Amino acid sequence: MAYDIKDIGKVRKRLGLTQTELSRSAGVSQSLLAKLERGTVEVSYSKAMAIFQALENVEKKEQLTAKDLMATRIVTIKPDDTVLKAGEVMKEKEISQLPVVSKGIFIGSISDHALLDAIREGYDRVAMSKLKVEEMMEDALPTISEKATLDEVSTLLEHNQAVLVAEKGKVVGIIAKIDLLKAVSRH
Repeated sequence: MAYDIKDIGKVRKRLGLTQTELSRSAGVSQSLLAKLERGTVEVSYSKAMAIFQALENVEKKEQLTAKDLMATRIVTIKPDDTVLKAGEVMKEKEISQLPVVSKGIFIGSISDHALLDAIREGYDRVAMSKLKVEEMMEDALPTISEKATLDEVSTLLEHNQAVLVAEKGKVVGIIAKIDLLKAVSRH
């Protein structure tokens, strides 16, 4: 994040840091930081960059990660299950998408949007009970690391119903748009 030297005090306070804590992190004296915040001294480029870096490090530590946002219980469906079953599972679990898994591998997804499209196209309950998930399956959900930031997750969720969270090649969680909203409202 880009900072302006005159805003260091505001940013420091927003992050809940004391002048002493910030000065220690940046490797400058507390009195220099106090004078800088009052606007009574100018600092060298290297000292300003050290202060900015210390602020950025604190912001990164405080930012939520995918691990903080994810649900660890992942409800899935098989490609040979019916679309009707997918809709029933979504309704029962109150979720808007299901990852499609075949032999332990995430191969696609099916969403409430796909089900609504099928209904608009004239599929009724009987037709949906014969239609297989693999026939309506969408692309697999994107996968991110547990360490992905809130910004990275929200960017992916602008274009996807959900994202999978994986660590060491194993899917360990899922983040839907509602999970993001719940987590942000808690913090």
